Amino acid sequence: MPFVDQAEMYSAVYDKLKQGGCIGIFPEGGSHDRTDFLPFKAGVSIMALGAMAANPGLQVQIVPVGLSYFHPHRFRSRAVVEFGRAIAVPEELVEQFKSGGTAKREASGKLLDIIYDALKTVTVRAPDYDTLMVIQAARRLYKSPGQHLSLGQVVELNKRFIAGYMHFKDEPRVRQLRENVMKYNRLVRDLGLRDHQVSQAKRSYWKSLGLLLYRVVLLSIWAIFALPGVILNGPIFLLATLLSRQKAREALAASTVKVAGRDVLATWKVLVSLGAAPVLYSFYSVLATVVAIKAGAPMKWRIWTPFLTMAGLPILGYFALKFGEAGMDVLKSLRPLVISLIPTQDKQLDRLKAMRRELQKEVSETIEEFGPKLYEDFDDVSLLYPSSNRQ
Repeated sequence: MPFVDQAEMYSAVYDKLKQGGCIGIFPEGGSHDRTDFLPFKAGVSIMALGAMAANPGLQVQIVPVGLSYFHPHRFRSRAVVEFGRAIAVPEELVEQFKSGGTAKREASGKLLDIIYDALKTVTVRAPDYDTLMVIQAARRLYKSPGQHLSLGQVVELNKRFIAGYMHFKDEPRVRQLRENVMKYNRLVRDLGLRDHQVSQAKRSYWKSLGLLLYRVVLLSIWAIFALPGVILNGPIFLLATLLSRQKAREALAASTVKVAGRDVLATWKVLVSLGAAPVLYSFYSVLATVVAIKAGAPMKWRIWTPFLTMAGLPILGYFALKFGEAGMDVLKSLRPLVISLIPTQDKQLDRLKAMRRELQKEVSETIEEFGPKLYEDFDDVSLLYPSSNRQ
């Protein structure tokens, strides 16, 4: 890392804030794939307090921003960006900051606590991965079929469920519910299903067979359209996958805070793709031009070949990506159809459906019992009706 003069850096920040500018900062000071915050660095507090101390009359506002990712290690994964209410830096902390020494450090720590509490309101946090999986499963069980939630509402429900779980996690009923949800998650995973597929996993034999054949044919047609782009961009996909996994392993070995190194995985996929795509497309353009010359194409086509190739390849890659995304959804839907055609799976599927219905009731009753204890206006702030109350 190049040397950074801290005094010069802070001076530039103070000047930018004095001019009414905006500074974006990640207070954790690094990337990770944990389900909770890392300890915050003091830089954000020093920037805010230092700017106000150096410029009397300046009022710095801090806006907490939460980033909630859905499958962050995959290309084109979804994310929700949530902005919280702006925080006005207390004047008493500025005066304490000006005193220097221990008082300065205490002022920075107090402001950091305020920022931490503000970021908690816009970020989905869980103590560990298993708890996050339980929370997400409980949220899906609480939602009735046909109820559509925006990504923002999904994030908000996750935050409320986590807040409720952390507050009542020692209650016997909540502990038992956690065990039951984890057992349900394991059974769903063992059958190769997803939660939203459970209720539709059993169909009539001929209907399931017809739907299976239809989707196989549809997938085959989409594969034909996607195949050229997949083949041409294959070296990029392969190189990005191999290098990103290697870098993730290296980062994981050198880190004490990463869980699986997925943040590194996603970063290197993007970096490798950005670097490899121009090189590969240039090679294809040269190759296409050579082929045009060897084939005796007219001069104007020889001239236009590299430009057309460079313009067409990204478009072809985009269509391959879109067909690939739709194709993966269809591919994931095949397994429950295949399972529904196996006679011996009927009892296990019936057991899974009964377990899901019982869990829906249990989740709803637990929330109805503890929700009003956590939120006085529980009925007024409810985002949806529980599945067990839907007729």
